[in-house]
Amino acid sequence: MDNNLYNVDMNMDIPPAKEYLSKDFFSDGSLALHVLHMDLSIEYPLHHHDFYELVLVYNGSGLHICGEKSSNVISGDILFIPVLQEHAYQNVKELSYVNIIFSKSLLPNTFIDPTVFLHLHLTEFDLKILLNIVNQLDREIYRKEIEYAEFSKSLLIQLLIKVKRTIHKSSYLVDTNIELRVQNVIEFICSNLSSHYTLRELSEMANTSSRNFSRVFKRLYGLSVFQYINMERIKESIILIRETTMTITQISSLVGFDEPSYFSLLFKKIMKCSPSNYRHL
Repeated sequence: MDNNLYNVDMNMDIPPAKEYLSKDFFSDGSLALHVLHMDLSIEYPLHHHDFYELVLVYNGSGLHICGEKSSNVISGDILFIPVLQEHAYQNVKELSYVNIIFSKSLLPNTFIDPTVFLHLHLTEFDLKILLNIVNQLDREIYRKEIEYAEFSKSLLIQLLIKVKRTIHKSSYLVDTNIELRVQNVIEFICSNLSSHYTLRELSEMANTSSRNFSRVFKRLYGLSVFQYINMERIKESIILIRETTMTITQISSLVGFDEPSYFSLLFKKIMKCSPSNYRHL
């Protein structure tokens, strides 16, 4: 990414402004289009604006609040924010993204519904294609060479076409409702680590297919379902080893491992020492 142009340091103090106006961003009367590179390490408060916003996330993660809905954002996500839609970012972890902001007059009526918030996820390859277009757009606006305004508009159209095509690939749509259901299932599992569930049973709890459950889970947590559960079991065992006098076999059973030998093997793989040795560190 070319972060030298219009780079915005979001670590600075941010005024609690809830409304952003076009006049504050589009100083050039010939082009109501701008590119902003955002780096967040703190929350971005609830706000809205009188222009459209197309967001491309290329690093980190966070929680995006949009009206009454919330969804996790990671690298590869695209958000389309309608005019006057209140939104915010929370729980950010080195979140970096590009904002393409533009006036209502630049959005063709036939492209996408301008009133609907969109959350899509791209492959790494498709994300690179869009970021290349964004960098080209950024340079055009910065250099202001002859006919730059018209060329910049054409690049925006390219971006919007890519987004529209992505919408028609249903596998790229992010269902925020299924995300919430998957998260609820995981909270339940983490409260009942000694119990055992199949992937099919977990999927039924979330009212979705096993394939979709696994796909959404990997997107949210970066691990397979059972890798995550085992990590949570190991975390819980660490607390019990430190704070109780229970035997390793008792702890193993309590956190959901039927075979103490497998528990010890996995513990050593993660913690680089056996449970018994860890207790004496």
